[in-house]
Amino acid sequence: MPRSISSRSLASLAGAVAAVLTGCGPGPLPLPPGPDLDALVVKYQAPTGTIDPQRINDVIVAAQARIGQLQLDWLPDLLAQLMTRLRARLDDNGVPSDPSVAPNLNHPGIDATIRLAQTCRGWDDPVGAANADENGALSLTAVVENSTFHRGLVAAAESCRGRVQPSNQFKVATGVDLKVFVDGSLGIYFYAPVPRTLAETHALVQISGQLGTMAGGNVAGEFDFVIDYPHVEVSLDRSDGNVILEVGLDGVTIRAANATYRCDAALQTCGPT
Repeated sequence: MPRSISSRSLASLAGAVAAVLTGCGPGPLPLPPGPDLDALVVKYQAPTGTIDPQRINDVIVAAQARIGQLQLDWLPDLLAQLMTRLRARLDDNGVPSDPSVAPNLNHPGIDATIRLAQTCRGWDDPVGAANADENGALSLTAVVENSTFHRGLVAAAESCRGRVQPSNQFKVATGVDLKVFVDGSLGIYFYAPVPRTLAETHALVQISGQLGTMAGGNVAGEFDFVIDYPHVEVSLDRSDGNVILEVGLDGVTIRAANATYRCDAALQTCGPT
């Protein structure tokens, strides 16, 4: 009989996290459904769109616009930090964190729902007391079934005002302490174990909602990308399918079904590889 565990923790974006074990028992635990990201995973694995060499500039213009929407100077960092806090909670409670590891059949199976909630830090200087009503919250729900961590989890940002010190891994930020805003629903798919550090992060993220900063540049809609430090992959829809943009400080790679192009970081010059 699987052992049932449920844990919940609360934190600010800036402070330490306290974990509390709220339930444990031998009975079956109803497990919430995860996000349906299978089609999106396939989309990133095998792009179906093609590139016409005579129209590469059209792809470049569309790529510049898509990358500009995604707030890559801070959003991957914010989400990766949330994932590392989840890993700490999993480790603290002795719960599996690697979706590729099969359960040990010689030990009792674990069914677990892990809920992590964080009150967002807000934009005040100096930082005040945690206030979810004013500054919003981030939350996520992960599932372990029969001692195996589910690759997909659901998360939510509820009018979250946060502050991020960017890693400058994907795009050099305009400041060292960015005041940011996220509101919407998220799905996360882990290609690798839940990361202990930002550098270990390899996960697909899907967001439906609003993004922006206190300085402006807010956007609304559906967004997806793969965080794979020190790069981010972005899917760009084209008339015959999609192409993948691999973005980093060292440049941008455009991967299509029929060709691959390598560009400088500003997407000013590109050439086939």
